[in-house]
Amino acid sequence: MNSKKFILAGFIALMATILAATPALAIQQFRGDNPDAGAKATSTPKAGANFCSRISTLVDNLAARWNERETKLNQRRAERKANLVDRQAERDKRLAENRAAQDAKRASQYEKLVGKVKTDEQKQAIEKFKIAIEAAKTARRAAVDAAIATFRDGLKTVIETRKTGADSALTTYRAAVQTAKQSAADACSAQNDITTIKDNMKAALESARAKYQSEKEAVVKLGETVKQLVETRQAAFAKALADFKAATEQARQDLKASWPKTQATTTPIQ
Repeated sequence: MNSKKFILAGFIALMATILAATPALAIQQFRGDNPDAGAKATSTPKAGANFCSRISTLVDNLAARWNERETKLNQRRAERKANLVDRQAERDKRLAENRAAQDAKRASQYEKLVGKVKTDEQKQAIEKFKIAIEAAKTARRAAVDAAIATFRDGLKTVIETRKTGADSALTTYRAAVQTAKQSAADACSAQNDITTIKDNMKAALESARAKYQSEKEAVVKLGETVKQLVETRQAAFAKALADFKAATEQARQDLKASWPKTQATTTPIQ
């Protein structure tokens, strides 16, 4: 009786690990299993039958826990996505407001220049200046908008790629665990040696864990990729500003050349 209790206790400790939260914990006890318990199981049919009868339930419980965790993960993903959409909408709103303010300020500057017009030549010079400034503004805004769109598309892609990779790794792991369960169940049906069944299941779970860890590590790292996207966006912003400043300065110089006494100024446009 003591021998049977010892075997049963070893079996419970062994199979309880299948219910652990991660692949690593799912096989931890397999690694530390008492070899004497496995040896005695071959001569204890009742213990072996108990092992076989509980494999399916215990592994299915593990799957249920993974399902619960996956549900919570998907909820967090949805929340992060909603927060991202909200932040982007807020930034778009501020950008539109800043642009509207710049448009109003620039229009006021144009009116002041027109108020100083005394000849048709001066009027033509101001009109030419206005066209040049507006073209520079349009070009800069187009470049900024393109940089923002590229950044957001890249961010969306890396998030989706990371999700796909993580989900694929978990799906593969789950399938491997189910395969290990089925193989053990088939071996039990064939009344194979209990120690061999347990060893094979341990090896299968270790292999599944190793593959899961490898695939998980191969998943694209969000932080580094986002950093690169930010750097690319900021470089595009800087170039758009530099091009804008060069164009507006040329417009001022042209206006001064046509109307030497005019001091034309503009404010950088968002």
